[in-house]
Amino acid sequence: MNSIFKFRFNLDYFRMADAKGPVLENSIRAKWLSQLCPDDLEIGFAPNKGQHPLYKEDKIKIISKYEPGWWNHYFMNSHQMKDVEQNYSIGPNIYPNEPPAKPIPTVVYSEYHKKLLLNKWGDYPEKYISIIPNIIDNELYHVGEKSNQLTVGWIGRDSPDPSTKGMEVIPYLAGRFPDIQFVMVHGNKPAFQHLWLEKELPNLTIYSQVPHDELAKMMRSWSVLVCGSKWETGATHVKEAMASGVPIIAAKVGAIPEVAGSQMLLNEMKWTKSEKDPKMLVWTKESLEKFALALDALLNDSSNYDMLVEAALKESEKAFPKPIAKLWFDFMYKCRELNV
Repeated sequence: MNSIFKFRFNLDYFRMADAKGPVLENSIRAKWLSQLCPDDLEIGFAPNKGQHPLYKEDKIKIISKYEPGWWNHYFMNSHQMKDVEQNYSIGPNIYPNEPPAKPIPTVVYSEYHKKLLLNKWGDYPEKYISIIPNIIDNELYHVGEKSNQLTVGWIGRDSPDPSTKGMEVIPYLAGRFPDIQFVMVHGNKPAFQHLWLEKELPNLTIYSQVPHDELAKMMRSWSVLVCGSKWETGATHVKEAMASGVPIIAAKVGAIPEVAGSQMLLNEMKWTKSEKDPKMLVWTKESLEKFALALDALLNDSSNYDMLVEAALKESEKAFPKPIAKLWFDFMYKCRELNV
């Protein structure tokens, strides 16, 4: 066996019009894992034909999906695992209804994500599951100059699922706080705006398909990020905001306590079926009001605000490139031990 272990990431896209989390993650991982790779590992990335990473392409090894001699890792188990060899690994973009035929090294975003997977996969051995959060690129996401206007941001999407990201929170807050500017950044063009925005509001601006590096500039100008999510497995955008010195208001759900435990997390939050479409879940009026009370309290307590900024910056460091890259390299060594 060669002393250098060759580890190939099999993926589909590095870039597309919609700002999809799993696609952006590919470029961030490629940039930092290539840059920090130890001498006894060789890391290659095998995207679809014509795809190029967003950052530092000249430092990233792009290879064929079919070049022999590589251990194969598949980000998405739902469509990237056809005719695979005996030894391979998967994650973290895992479709839980399709468990592997046998236990294999598996990456998940968080402890919450791991529990979801084990709940679906039954007696799957925990030793095969590694928790590796997403990398926060601190060269892009860092403290910067705030907007002259008090601005509250939100990041997410309303399709294909209009329930998850809690868009309804922002129009509610914009109506309650007419003197504050609100910004919504959608990864793709909104498809269900009629379900969560009854009328245009003068203090609400909606963007979509914002490039990753431009979002970083936009984000660090905000005063607060309100995360309306009802569940999250990774909450990368929350960590990016924290690294930008932006305090967080969010429901205490999913993986959010793991990544933003130092921030303003709201307890006993409830959702219900939307009156406009019963397939859409929305926060109850009482829960929406908890967001409003939290925002009012935060913006009227400068000492608490400053404390949350400091705590956000410190907590976000756990997701900086070096500590997360080490988790990936440890995972690769685990795969090397299984390689035959």
